[in-house]
Amino acid sequence: YIQTQFHATNKEDSVDLFSYSGGEFRRFSNNKFTVRRGRIQAFYKQDIAEASLSFDVNETGFHAKDAWLKLDDPWFGGLHLQTGLFALPFGQEIGLSSQDREAPERSRVVQTLFPGIRDLGASISFQLPEDKKLHPLKVDLGIFQGNSGNVESDRSKDIVGRISVNRPLKSEVFNFNAGVSLFMGKVFHQYDIDG
Repeated sequence: YIQTQFHATNKEDSVDLFSYSGGEFRRFSNNKFTVRRGRIQAFYKQDIAEASLSFDVNETGFHAKDAWLKLDDPWFGGLHLQTGLFALPFGQEIGLSSQDREAPERSRVVQTLFPGIRDLGASISFQLPEDKKLHPLKVDLGIFQGNSGNVESDRSKDIVGRISVNRPLKSEVFNFNAGVSLFMGKVFHQYDIDG
C-alpha cells in the first residue's frame, strides 16, 4: 500500500520545524510532498512456521521494516520462538497497525523511546491455543540489539517483555485488555551540543 502526504507551513525559514509523523523540512522550503508509507510485504505460513519480509519504499530510500521467522511449539501449542527484525513486545500500541489505533500515528512516548518500533533480536512467547481456558493470558520476553534496529552503539542489549490479558470475558457488551510491560536497556539519543 502507499500513503502520500503534503505538508505546508506559513514560516519563511523552516529550519526549526520538525514533525515526528512527517520528518523535517529542508531549509527555505515551506511545503513538500512525501511518501509517508510505501509498503511491500511477503508473508509465509505453514504448519508451525511463519515468516514475514516487508520493506518501506519512499523518497529517502528502501528500508527493511520486517524480516522475521517465527516457530510454534508443535507439541504443547503454547510456546512461540521468534527471531529477526520485528516489533518490540512492549505495551499495547506498538503491536497495533494504523487502522486499529486511536490515531494514525503512534504516541510521542513510543516514538521517542522506540524510534523504529522494530528491532533486531529474539523473543519467546507463551500463549495457549484459543480452545484453552487460559488463552487470554500472554507472556512475551525478548532480548534485542537496542536503539530500535540502528547500528549497535554499546555492548549491552535491551531486555523487553510484556504480560497481558486480552479480552478474557466472553461478552459482546463488555471487554477489556490489561498488561504490564518491562524495558531494561538504554535509549540512545544524539543531542546538538554545538547549538
